[in-house]
Amino acid sequence: MAGSSELSVAVTENISNYLQKLIASECVSKDIKAKFFDWGSDCAEQPKFISLELVKLLYKTANKHVSVAVSISGSDKVYLHQLLQGAVINLPCAIVEPRNVELEERIQRLKNQQANREYKVMTRNVDHGMRLAAENQNMSLDIETVQTQLITMFNFVLTVACAFLFGYKAVEYSLSTPHIPLQMFTGLNCAIIVAAADLYFLIKNLS
Repeated sequence: MAGSSELSVAVTENISNYLQKLIASECVSKDIKAKFFDWGSDCAEQPKFISLELVKLLYKTANKHVSVAVSISGSDKVYLHQLLQGAVINLPCAIVEPRNVELEERIQRLKNQQANREYKVMTRNVDHGMRLAAENQNMSLDIETVQTQLITMFNFVLTVACAFLFGYKAVEYSLSTPHIPLQMFTGLNCAIIVAAADLYFLIKNLS
């Protein structure tokens, strides 16, 4: 049988008869007959397949020698379709070589990189929206913190000012004649006491 990598034809009775007549002909050289030796009548077991190259050689030899053509086909010319009539062509098997391991790793790495790029493109808008939402949320928290601090400072200043005004006016109303130094001293003492108390509670809340 012809090798799996060689295009071959199944030897039919028609081809076998053509081979027998070519080998028996005296017009064909011994070199050509030697190529068809396996299909001779003396061989007990003839190959079941013949290569396409030998079929072509049989075709050319038969047409080169008129006597051979006449003995084979009954006319002075042999046609290729006559030789291959009813024959089955055996196609060669494709030889699959193992793929290079480094090449496979490189292909897999490129596939992963491409998949990552496609994922980033698909999630770009989502990430952008989430980032904007996070920034807006942080900005809102910052604004609320600043507002809280401003309100606390305003309350602190207002409380201290009111305490000073209370001490100042309390002395003024308690005396028959105004006494500015005493009023200032009393107002400052009240303001300092209230300021210390406010700072105590602010520090306690922060901790």
